[in-house]
This record gives sequence, structure tokens and C-alpha cells, in this order.
Amino acid sequence: MDISQTKALTFDCYGTLIDWETGILAALKSWVDAQTVAVDADHLLATFGQAETEAEQAHPSEVYTEILRRTMAGMATLLKVSYTPEDADRLANSVGDWPVFPDSVEALERLKKRFKLVVVSNVPFGQATGSSVRCTRNRGGCGCIQTRSSHVRARVCRAQ
Repeated sequence: MDISQTKALTFDCYGTLIDWETGILAALKSWVDAQTVAVDADHLLATFGQAETEAEQAHPSEVYTEILRRTMAGMATLLKVSYTPEDADRLANSVGDWPVFPDSVEALERLKKRFKLVVVSNVPFGQATGSSVRCTRNRGGCGCIQTRSSHVRARVCRAQ
């Protein structure tokens, strides 16, 4: 593949730049600790993946925070445990606390020298304000993403 004529790169933010697994496990810790069923991290992530997939398939146009609320309900059903609306909110609002992968900033710094960077995400604008990235809304459903530790900027376009 010849990329010499490529002007822009598109990619997802969560799972690509952001370590969603670590963030999810941290967000679920207090909920899991309160349960009577022992669940290890691998099983918890697998259960999350199943519940998230079901939520996304059933509600493909919802923003990710709502998918996460539905995912919490699905996880509780799959694990046969209870959850509260506060548990669902904690997971849904945790996205901004999910850590950046250690190599993300350096990679974006290198890529921005050659390409326009476009992040496509179903995470609502501003949701990442607590994390190492900041999103701002702009015309046409797009905005910029900027890491706290550098001045990497990329367009962010919400998936419809």
C-alpha cells in the first residue's frame, strides 16, 4: 500500500489511544467488591464485552455513555448480581478517567507532522475532559482532541 498521497488518518480513540480495559476495571472495582460472586479481571472484561456488544447491537445510535449504562445492566444480568443506578452512572461517567496508553502521545506527535489526524468516536464531546485528552465541540459534529502533556491536536468526529 502506497501511503505517499495520504493526507489524513482516521482512528478510534478508546482502545487505540486510551486504555479502556484499565479504565473499565478501575470503574467497576467498587461494584465488583460489593458483590458476593468472585470475578477475576479477565472474566469481568469478557462479561463487559458481551454486555457491551449486546447494548451496541440493540441501540446502535446511542452515545457511549448510554451504552455503558446499558452495559452495566447487562453485566449484572449475566453475572446474576445486582447493581444500582449509581453503579451504572459511575461506569458511564468514568470514560474521562481512563488512562492514555504510554505510547499514544509520542505516536500522535510523530503522525501529526505528516498527516491530519481524525478521531472517530461515539463518546460524547466533553466526556474525556477528566482524562489526558480534552475534546471540544466544533461545527459539523467535529472538534479537536488535545493531550494534556503535549499539543497534539486532531479532529474528532462523532460517529452517527
